[in-house]
Amino acid sequence: MTDLRELYERHEALVDEAHERLLPAVRVRVRRRRLSHRIGAAAAVLAVVATVGGVAVLTTAHRNMSTPLVPAHADQRPPAGYRIVSSLGMQVAVPNSWGLSSGCLQGASPMIALPDDGYNPFNCDQGAPAGKEFAAYEATYEDPGRLAGGSVGSVVSQTIAIDGVTATRAMAPVSGGRFIGWVYAPSRSIELIVRTNDQATLATILDSINLVEVDNAGCRTDISSGRPTPVDTSEFVDQHPVAISVCFYSTFTGDHRLIRSHRDAGASAEALVTVLNAAQSVVPSNCSAPPLVDAVLIIDRRDGSTQTVNASVSGCGVDSSLDNGRSYRVVSGAVQDEIDKARVPA
Repeated sequence: MTDLRELYERHEALVDEAHERLLPAVRVRVRRRRLSHRIGAAAAVLAVVATVGGVAVLTTAHRNMSTPLVPAHADQRPPAGYRIVSSLGMQVAVPNSWGLSSGCLQGASPMIALPDDGYNPFNCDQGAPAGKEFAAYEATYEDPGRLAGGSVGSVVSQTIAIDGVTATRAMAPVSGGRFIGWVYAPSRSIELIVRTNDQATLATILDSINLVEVDNAGCRTDISSGRPTPVDTSEFVDQHPVAISVCFYSTFTGDHRLIRSHRDAGASAEALVTVLNAAQSVVPSNCSAPPLVDAVLIIDRRDGSTQTVNASVSGCGVDSSLDNGRSYRVVSGAVQDEIDKARVPA
């Protein structure tokens, strides 16, 4: 066991060793935009809490390492009552009752906070209320103790491999009967900090972590360069899709990684393609380089193929544009509204 300060210093050493691969943390807020510019070997040791004289004490229990904790593929199945959330190349299962947030860790409701629009819980003026459960993504290492919301007990930390990537996994009790844990993968510049009111929920979330290049919604962690590959269709996009994946990317992380994704089918997918096809055509100018892409729409077609549309809020001579590889359309208010529904789904 070790205390939080010693663990923090160890993590800082990891950062120093990997600094050539790490991205600088961005500590400033950026203005919101409707379209944002912006675990496989298993852990050998799990933390278990015992009570000695009324004090929470962390001990250790061993797990058979021949059985991975999670499948090493993007379409992992979450435990019952959980759903998969993805950001920055890390997928995790969280309870269905937890909401999505791109703001600070405020309010009583449990949430998973994604690094959207320059959001960083360490920049917030107010910490999470006592008793609030949350998971927060970070694009570099942060001291989890700052989000503990109380005194942190003894920390059990292990070096693990997640889908072949070295990472640190840690858990600790927090005063008030809560628990905090985190997973940090320095070579991927990503950390997930989780605080819960019971240890079982914390262990379930941390055990579910998976590192991916393409997530369960079909979105790539790193955005492809250039314009989309054109497909043969009479409309701007196929009017009758099987499903649509909406992938949002961010420049605040410094490398334009995926920050959130959502997949729609049925009526909601039909509604999105309807407004895409109704958007006004535009001929961009001054396109010496393709504009920065804020979102990528991946349309699954009935013939088994896919069509991609890049959405940009600025550049190429227009304030905003949609690009299907053949032509451009204007990002109208109706288009923004439909994409925003995918960005923060109900």
